[in-house]
Amino acid sequence: MNTGFGSRCPKCGSENIASIIWDGPVYYDGLIQDIDEGHVHIGGCCITVDDPEWCCNDCEEGFSYWDNLSQCFFRHLK
Repeated sequence: MNTGFGSRCPKCGSENIASIIWDGPVYYDGLIQDIDEGHVHIGGCCITVDDPEWCCNDCEEGFSYWDNLSQCFFRHLK
């Protein structure tokens, strides 16, 4: 699943990415299906400033917008 800024895993390069829902998910029709299909991961209720926004379904790496942004920035410096 391509979810915008988190479109590529910084660890393995996969585009099979899920959004992470933090702080007790709001249940909606289709939530269980989204979890089962790997579109969403449940992150938990304790939130910190550096929690990942996305999770790679292939290597299980959690990452955020800033991780992806820094990866792109440093890739262009090489």
